[in-house]
Amino acid sequence: MSRATSTTDTHRGGFRDDIQALRALAVVLVVVYHFWPGGALQGGYVGVDVFFVISGYLITRHLVTGLSGGTLTLRRFWARRIRRLLPAALLVICVTVVATLLIAPVSMWQQTMVEAIGSTFSLQNVVLMLNSVDYLAEGANPSPLQHYWSLSVEEQFYLVWPVLLLAAIALGRRWGRRSVVTVAIVAVTVVSFAASLVVTEVSASIAYFIPVTRAWEFGVGALVALAPRLLADRLGGGIRATIAVAGLAAIVLAAFVFDAATPFPGAAAALPVLGTAAVIAAADTSGPTAILARIPAVQFLGRVSYSLYLWHWPLVVLLDIGVRTLGVTLPPLVQGAVLVVPALVLAWASKRWIEDRFLEPKGDTATTRRSFAVAGVAASAVATLAVAGMLMSTATVADAQQRFTAAIDGGACVGAAAQPGCAPTEVIAPAVLARDDLPSTYAGGCQAGPRQAELETCVLGDADAETTIAVVGDSHAASWIPALETIAEDRGWRIHTYLKSSCAWATDAGNGDALQRSSCEAWNDDLGETLTEADYDAVITSYFAPTELSDADTEARAAGLAEAWTPVAEAGTPVVAIEDTPRLTDDAADCVFASRRDPEACTGPVHVDDSSAETLQVASEAVDGTSVIDLDAAFLDDQDRVNIVEGGLVLWRDSHHFTATFSSSLAEDVEAALTGADVLPAAG
Repeated sequence: MSRATSTTDTHRGGFRDDIQALRALAVVLVVVYHFWPGGALQGGYVGVDVFFVISGYLITRHLVTGLSGGTLTLRRFWARRIRRLLPAALLVICVTVVATLLIAPVSMWQQTMVEAIGSTFSLQNVVLMLNSVDYLAEGANPSPLQHYWSLSVEEQFYLVWPVLLLAAIALGRRWGRRSVVTVAIVAVTVVSFAASLVVTEVSASIAYFIPVTRAWEFGVGALVALAPRLLADRLGGGIRATIAVAGLAAIVLAAFVFDAATPFPGAAAALPVLGTAAVIAAADTSGPTAILARIPAVQFLGRVSYSLYLWHWPLVVLLDIGVRTLGVTLPPLVQGAVLVVPALVLAWASKRWIEDRFLEPKGDTATTRRSFAVAGVAASAVATLAVAGMLMSTATVADAQQRFTAAIDGGACVGAAAQPGCAPTEVIAPAVLARDDLPSTYAGGCQAGPRQAELETCVLGDADAETTIAVVGDSHAASWIPALETIAEDRGWRIHTYLKSSCAWATDAGNGDALQRSSCEAWNDDLGETLTEADYDAVITSYFAPTELSDADTEARAAGLAEAWTPVAEAGTPVVAIEDTPRLTDDAADCVFASRRDPEACTGPVHVDDSSAETLQVASEAVDGTSVIDLDAAFLDDQDRVNIVEGGLVLWRDSHHFTATFSSSLAEDVEAALTGADVLPAAG
């Protein structure tokens, strides 16, 4: 969102209470959505779309008037945006970086510092978009700066939009300025909306952040700015009031009925976008929306909306970290309520002493040059602070790794292999090491990404071995690779890997967005042919099993597994399925990775069995030559709670993937299970 531009509207000749009220509504939707997640306003994120339309409207009116009249230059326009947006934005980034280093665990430092740099240079949406397609980043904790993605989109709009309008105005000197500008905006809006529909269907996580799928929202506001004064001049006050109420209802409806599962932006975004456009176009001055807009509290929230947006999310994340670190549990309603007053106070203070201070300096050449110079110095200083935080993070991780390596070299037995006499007496592989403790298949490029259809295979172990096994499945199958590599080294095996993130070896395996589903289906088609034609001594598989599947879903998944396994088993190759492991609850994972508590104090939740065992058993019973092994005991304590720390290791690198080091320590357990299932190939 943005405090974007002047609240003066030349169309109405004065201050727009209704636009200020729209700002207030937008920021309230976003803040309530974040302060009370899981509440009634699960679609409160549409507040950002309201801001986009407002910015498109106000900026376009300002630019078209100034550029066509020759009273505004691009340098002056951009300098004004810098003075309005950058001081408060950089202040919040700076405070958040320092607070993160003081309050947050080291496991969050690197991510936050990267996002601080991205936010400083208006590239946070790009950072988050890249994270959305990076499988290893999906389990990361929320950054206190992730809300800067919308500011980055707006600032990218401010960079490109005036250039587009200036080009259109230049062409319009020959064919008519308003006509050419209107055609240009219509073209951008239509193309962007079409892109939003297509990209949202293929990958909503990408569509959410990229400017090309959001530009149409600014475009709709721009078209309202250029539209003839039909509503204001030709329609009666009653009709305009009705249109404004309908527009307001559309925004509120979206906030109540949308949720995290709604494909967004796509077609769904049209509801809040068109609702906002209706309110602005109606310019109601006497109806219900006008009465609401004039309430002093509403106008106050509109005035501080930019700063309130900046401060509210860091407060959410940092309070959550502090509460978890103290081991305190606050009810969600209370935790959100605690933030209201600090957020409003910080927003008011920022508006009073930061925003207003830089609001309207003289627009002469010297001021314009100074704006760019000061902005460059300030942004560089904040980025330098973030880089210093990254270096601190790197040094801390390196020190932890050095201590862990020294303990191993000193003969420490870790993880499941820990025994009296050689087990460490403290956690020597903390959470900050666990995050990046990955199987070798990741670094080796042996695992296809969630949207990659091509088979990726690697050969591990003894390349000349007589015994060859295949390991097949998603990232949960990959988690067993370190244990299997240890066994292969002892037994002289060769291992072929066929791994794809978020994709099980099953004919119904597709999940996620459209591109993930289609790539998973194609990958499975090629995989089936490859495994059937190959001469493996055994195929070992596992997959991430959703919990609480219905009976129908369990039957469907079992049928999909059986259908995929059948050709391989009929070819005489034993298939061994490892039941999916227990996992942490989100609260336990956040305690480990998003607090400064000792991981041993993050008591594991009671293990709730999922449908993995039943599904695999049903599939195995349907296909001769297949078997299922259960290794849950290695992850549970004597009270059936999930272990978080064992043998000096933090076992988990997120809520459901265990570390490569712990996997290696499970080699004896895995070997015993394979032997018990009577499918273990003979030693080579």
